[in-house]
Amino acid sequence: MADASPLPRQLPKWFADADLGIFIHWGPFAVPAFAPVMEPGRSLPDLLREDPRHMGERLPYSEWYRNAMTIEGSPTATHHAKVWNNSPYEDFQDIFEAGLDDWDPASWARQFARTGARYVVMVTKHHDGYCLWPTEVAHPTRPGWHSRRDLVGELATAVRNEGMRFGVYYSTGLDWSIHHIPIRQIVDSPGCTPRSPAYLVYMTSQLHELVNRYEPSVVWSDIGTPKGFDVAEFKNYLVDRVPDAVINDRWDHPVPGSGNPIGRRILNGIFAALSPRSRPDQPFYPGRHALADFRTPEFSWPRGHVDFVWETTRGMGSGFGHNAMETDAHRLSSGELISLYRQVTGTGGKMLLNVGPTADGSIPPAESALLEALGNAIRGDQSSD
Repeated sequence: MADASPLPRQLPKWFADADLGIFIHWGPFAVPAFAPVMEPGRSLPDLLREDPRHMGERLPYSEWYRNAMTIEGSPTATHHAKVWNNSPYEDFQDIFEAGLDDWDPASWARQFARTGARYVVMVTKHHDGYCLWPTEVAHPTRPGWHSRRDLVGELATAVRNEGMRFGVYYSTGLDWSIHHIPIRQIVDSPGCTPRSPAYLVYMTSQLHELVNRYEPSVVWSDIGTPKGFDVAEFKNYLVDRVPDAVINDRWDHPVPGSGNPIGRRILNGIFAALSPRSRPDQPFYPGRHALADFRTPEFSWPRGHVDFVWETTRGMGSGFGHNAMETDAHRLSSGELISLYRQVTGTGGKMLLNVGPTADGSIPPAESALLEALGNAIRGDQSSD
């Protein structure tokens, strides 16, 4: 089915007025909590510009652990053999769920509210396919690959109790529990998108389930969607249930040619040749879908005013999920974070600032301190206006 023309609707006032949101990357990948670190101050756009052919093994994103552990010779594969004896990634599920007894979603929400955030976006299913809610949609190949506790629902209630909006992230384009090829370069990602009819039904059904259960104000897609998914139909479904909901820009169908090894080799070669020419200050936009309410540059942002709504997303360090390898040197200082927030909002943008909890649901003290510092600065700015 072809996507329909953009919906004739204005940006909802709540989202137009919101300039700070909190992103949460949490799941079984928080158990190993490992990714190779980059030099302080460097992130994904730098890696794509300087060494795009080794993106998969060098990516400082712990939430990509399941992919990196399959790349022979990568730091993650070496770590996984040494620390976890090459056990299946799925073994992390029981460890993760066993540590959830003391998780307190209300304390998270209170802390986020003190920061001045207007909305919270929770990763409900990342690329590993594990769902943070007890989904009733049958998994095509791995029954029970979900949390028994309704982590999504509990946080949604806590966030709304603090007067904030609640949104959901869902990995539409990747699900390594259904289909996986080692992602070494950037075009391998759309090449890894499941293309089976069963995945299309599964993904669509889960998105509908998230909308019906949790009525999210934001639905945040990632790495595109399989061919055949009708974005316009889904957006209509969403706004019929939540009239002032918004969607991001990462709903594109896979790049033509990315579905076969020869096509990926050619496309990756083109990207590797062109990416060094990009400027360090050039925003990295992973999506461009026409029905998006806002665009999502990652670890980057426009350096001036543009004619579209945008939200820069980034972690406090060089990744999103909790990474025990990071030190204070790899994280923003409080001054850097406050300055970045002011730069982003001063040019008309929004910041979706990520928190990477540990496996037991604790927010690392260094991240808590940064949230507190940002909240104090925002309150100070508001009181001086």
